[in-house]
Amino acid sequence: MQKNEKIRLFYGIFLGIFTVVIGALFIFEAADLYYSGLAETGHATGMYSRGEVASRLKALLAPLLIWVAAVIAGGVLFARFPAAGIKRRTDAHSAFFRLKRRAPRFEGGELGVMSARLALAEKIRFAVWACAAAFCAAAAVMSALYVFDAANFPGDSLNGEILKMLGGVLPWLGAAFAAVAACTACEAVYAKKMLPAVKKLVAAGRGMPPEPSVWERGRAAGAGLLRDPRVIAGVRIAVFAAAVTLIAVGAASGEARVMWVKAINICTECIGLG
Repeated sequence: MQKNEKIRLFYGIFLGIFTVVIGALFIFEAADLYYSGLAETGHATGMYSRGEVASRLKALLAPLLIWVAAVIAGGVLFARFPAAGIKRRTDAHSAFFRLKRRAPRFEGGELGVMSARLALAEKIRFAVWACAAAFCAAAAVMSALYVFDAANFPGDSLNGEILKMLGGVLPWLGAAFAAVAACTACEAVYAKKMLPAVKKLVAAGRGMPPEPSVWERGRAAGAGLLRDPRVIAGVRIAVFAAAVTLIAVGAASGEARVMWVKAINICTECIGLG
């Protein structure tokens, strides 16, 4: 075994054990919180208050930060000592996307038809993944709206609230996972189907510049918009208008006096001015 492999192996074992220990600490704190609250009150109501949970999480903050630092250090270490003898994947999916970056665009003839089919397939692929990403974002928003709504967790029945939360969140998460899985499966079929055409395009176009993909054209267009002075000025005006609107709404609803009173209290009570 080479030196790099030994370093990666021993650090991987250390990080794995450390991860198990962190997980065990979380389980211990959760169990201790549950059973200590049950012993004091005889029921589960109120044992998961924000203050109690925050105190338990605060006790785990130091080992959790050390674990995060260990994960980051492991990434740096694995990059510094790469594994030897890693072979490039040769499946249809990786081969297709590796060759597609080198495929030029042809006009007319059989190769032109292949180029047009590839360009259309890329646009469809981009649209499908964009729809999947939008659906996943919507699922995340709906799940967050349920979880952060205090009305869904009145504290009367812990088990009932958890089961109700699972019923309100899991369908969204499952649908998002199914959407990503379906896109991944369709992409594998698409890569396998289009691989022969891409091989012909690459073989016939040696020395020709490759055709930029939809993703590359989108990045180039986005970079151009970000450098456009009109877009920058529009963003600044929109941010300024939003700030003025929010200030006006806050002043109209009486929040200015509330903030003024809080500022006075901080200065006179906390800091000690006056």
